[in-house]
Amino acid sequence: MVRPTKTVESLTEQAELTRQFVSAVEAHCVTQAAASKSSLHREPATERAKALSAKAIEQLLGIAEPTGRTWNAYRRGDRSWPLRTLEQKIGLAERARLISTEMASALQRKVRLAAIEDAQPAIGPIFEHSVTIVQEALALAEFHRKHNGAGCALDILRPLLDYAERIRAEANSDDSAMEGFLPPSPDEDL
Repeated sequence: MVRPTKTVESLTEQAELTRQFVSAVEAHCVTQAAASKSSLHREPATERAKALSAKAIEQLLGIAEPTGRTWNAYRRGDRSWPLRTLEQKIGLAERARLISTEMASALQRKVRLAAIEDAQPAIGPIFEHSVTIVQEALALAEFHRKHNGAGCALDILRPLLDYAERIRAEANSDDSAMEGFLPPSPDEDL
């Protein structure tokens, strides 16, 4: 099975969301460390340092070999997570209290929106220019009607008319097939 190719826009969005996630985790760790320093109940210095180290963050996020280098690569923007993996990492970070619940939900919302945009099928060039193609066919038919008569114009338009009739028949059959599933109108007596 072949992976779908990613566009530059989707890869840029993926990198930006990864950068936002990394920034959110680091900002939360810094504020938590500052809050713990100012509180009356002080944690041991090793615990404070552990909460801020890249290696500890990697361990909490389930990165395979927690050396600190991987997290630094994400911080620099050299690497980025795919959207599905990023959504999982956001959930892990929330459970490990590396980010707040509000920040996690905001990031997950952004990831889901980006995933929806990625999932939308690309419109092929034939469909993008279909209005122009139809207008050109009509202009050509009009030209032939003026110079060669209506018969030539009808020959040019015949494939378009046949196609339009097939679409109309298909739409009518779809409508009649769905009638049984529609809710009854308020005018109908039960």
